[in-house]
Amino acid sequence: MQCSKRKRDGSKCRAKAGPSGRCALHSGRNKAKELAAKSVEVRKQAAVEVADRLAVDPPETAQALLKELATAFAEVKGGDLDVNRAKALSSLGNTLWRGFEFADMKTKLSELEELIRTKL
Repeated sequence: MQCSKRKRDGSKCRAKAGPSGRCALHSGRNKAKELAAKSVEVRKQAAVEVADRLAVDPPETAQALLKELATAFAEVKGGDLDVNRAKALSSLGNTLWRGFEFADMKTKLSELEELIRTKL
């Protein structure tokens, strides 16, 4: 059964009707406005949640990175973390790990160069 109400442009509403003979938008006097406001509120809340997740500080050391990856591993095994997100974390973790290795090698090379300068 189709909704018995008419749209603002005068055409018939083509949505499926409920027990009252009207669709979800036409079932109450201000139902469309309520649903629109609720939709806006849900989108705002989702944006806040994304911003909160992005506010996490990245690991500063290799040990902190290992701890984060171990936590993610435990969450995957426990079913709390989606496998696709875990794959993304793994890829990012690998990149960070290589960055830490490079920085460590650069520091060691600088120390060796300084040692050679002092010996000559």
